[in-house]
Amino acid sequence: MVQIVWTAEALTWLREIHNHVASENVAAAARVVAGITARVEQLKAFPDSGARIATPVASDIRMLLYRHYRIVYRRAEEERIEIIGVYHGALAWRAA
Repeated sequence: MVQIVWTAEALTWLREIHNHVASENVAAAARVVAGITARVEQLKAFPDSGARIATPVASDIRMLLYRHYRIVYRRAEEERIEIIGVYHGALAWRAA
């Protein structure tokens, strides 16, 4: 089974998303975080399901969508996925 590992940065983003949504609605914040984590858990069964992100250099970085949020991950090893970041789709993002 594929192991999911969240980077410290990704966990920070997830906490910030929770805190931002919770400032308006605590229950909605819990639902958003639960939805994001459930989407990530799907990677255990379908590790390559995210769209590959086009970069100038060949990359194994992929992205999943959950509502307005982008979940960026990479397959670090055959049985290990690293969640690199989670952010709102309105943020400008550029693959470097």
